[in-house]
Amino acid sequence: MNKRYSRQEKFIGSIKKIKKIKVAIIGAGSIGSFLAEYLLRSGFERLKIIDRDFVEIENLCCQNYTETDLGLPKALCLQKKLQSINKEAKIEYIVDDLNYKNITNILSGTNLLFDATDNMLTRFLLNDYCVKNNIPWFYTAILKDTGYSFAFFPGNACLRCFIKKPILTETCESAGVLSNLPAFISSMQVSRAINYVIFNKKDSDFIVFNSLDYSIKKFKVKKDKNCPCCGKKIFEYLNGKDYELSKICGKYVFQLNVDQKIDFSNFKNLEKIGKVTQNENIFHFSKNNVKISVFRNGRIIVKGVKDENEAKKIIAKYFGFS
Repeated sequence: MNKRYSRQEKFIGSIKKIKKIKVAIIGAGSIGSFLAEYLLRSGFERLKIIDRDFVEIENLCCQNYTETDLGLPKALCLQKKLQSINKEAKIEYIVDDLNYKNITNILSGTNLLFDATDNMLTRFLLNDYCVKNNIPWFYTAILKDTGYSFAFFPGNACLRCFIKKPILTETCESAGVLSNLPAFISSMQVSRAINYVIFNKKDSDFIVFNSLDYSIKKFKVKKDKNCPCCGKKIFEYLNGKDYELSKICGKYVFQLNVDQKIDFSNFKNLEKIGKVTQNENIFHFSKNNVKISVFRNGRIIVKGVKDENEAKKIIAKYFGFS
């Protein structure tokens, strides 16, 4: 028995299976930064962390970083922290935006995926990739006082069986999040992973956890035979449907078309952190030198950013879509 994991092994037995699993964690923010540590402490020693962002001061209340990490890539900071916990573990990090062009190369050889992202487009891309390649993956989301957990296992319902398309919605940046929630929901996902790897338990329930009233609700997710992904095997996001931004007339101006009608009421909390004006057709939000205009018919224009990557980050940060 390995002394490092002796207390866990006294309860669940040998964790040799866990130590062999190659895990990818997509996102190293509120969820990913705690999730990675809990996975490592549970015996998952082969981890790959993918994140495009860097540590900012507002991250410190709900993400697993310190002031010494400010301004540095999250994936790098997390890798260094994990290696300090277990120097023998194989921890890789990639500072990049995961997309349909690089996903196969980045995730090659992975046995288990964890979604810790901030937008639905990446989740739909992960869903396509995992369904096509028969790889289990764990969906996680948080907002305000509520965490959401789902797991896909080959042959079971996938994410698109019940979420048909990406939507613009509130985010942690606009609506906030309780600082203790990421740790709660991350711990829950690690338990689901242990149950799967050690006990072959394929729990696909959609779980809703409230960190204020301690309630947990479980919902059965039925496989949709007409699901475009797991039913019809149409992998549109993996094949390039990622709503790419286009540069339009004007300096530092980008446009995104999201192919859906937009409900402006989802963005009411943005007035707490920036300037908001709206009319019947357009919702305007500005903060510092950046201005975002959301059109009722599904167009988003971002002004005041230096490049496409910054525009994508801004849209994901405030509207959960990028």
